[in-house]
Amino acid sequence: MKLKSFALTSLSVLGGAMIASAGDPVSAPMSPMPSSPAPATGGLVDEIGAEISFGYDSVYMFRGVDFGDSLLWTDVNLTLPLADSLELNVGAWYAGLADDDYTELDLYAGLTYNINDSFSVGVGYTHYYFPRSNADYGEVGATLGYSIAGVDLGLGYYYDFEVDGSYYELGASYEIALSDSVSLVPGAVVGFGDDYYGVSGGNQVGLTLGLPIKLTGTATLTPYVAYNLPIDSLDDAGEDDQVYGGVSLAVTF
Repeated sequence: MKLKSFALTSLSVLGGAMIASAGDPVSAPMSPMPSSPAPATGGLVDEIGAEISFGYDSVYMFRGVDFGDSLLWTDVNLTLPLADSLELNVGAWYAGLADDDYTELDLYAGLTYNINDSFSVGVGYTHYYFPRSNADYGEVGATLGYSIAGVDLGLGYYYDFEVDGSYYELGASYEIALSDSVSLVPGAVVGFGDDYYGVSGGNQVGLTLGLPIKLTGTATLTPYVAYNLPIDSLDDAGEDDQVYGGVSLAVTF
């Protein structure tokens, strides 16, 4: 992650046009996970981690809201160690709907501090730009990550300047190694809103099942399936539960 769908004004949710970020739980640039930098071999350039990825999602889904079918996207990001346990991650995500003229460019930056091997904290900012409508705005966020018994837990808080609203996410995932190159990764996320485009309270429950396949030492192909269940206000607004899926290819340098 991520993704704001400001241009999709035809979508009416909770009595008004809902402007929301999008992106599936597997490939979303909203909360980008920094790539692990390669071991230093003598200079700052050698310590920079870089990743480029491409993806297809059958549904443009984020925070329980369906914004259209057939999303094509690409993401480029860099991770730079600033000090012991402190990393800077910057990147850009560009996407469009295959059967629509909607396009979007997201620029993001974040700092991650690894307290130890199991616990990390982060802060970040994402700027959303929509070329077709020439609209833009931003969102700040803070995250906590914790690993215990092989389970990765995450808590995220996001503040949207457009509506002065907040969004919270609690997620968990677990990697099951099937072989040296293939893993199965089930995951779940629960979202809550606070004056977030009409949502105050529970928003959605999302379930994902990814299958990362290491093609080479630097390339990973990840097909996935997901299930979205709107709850509380989003369910009352008529958003449907549905199954969708996609695939992404990530290459690190």
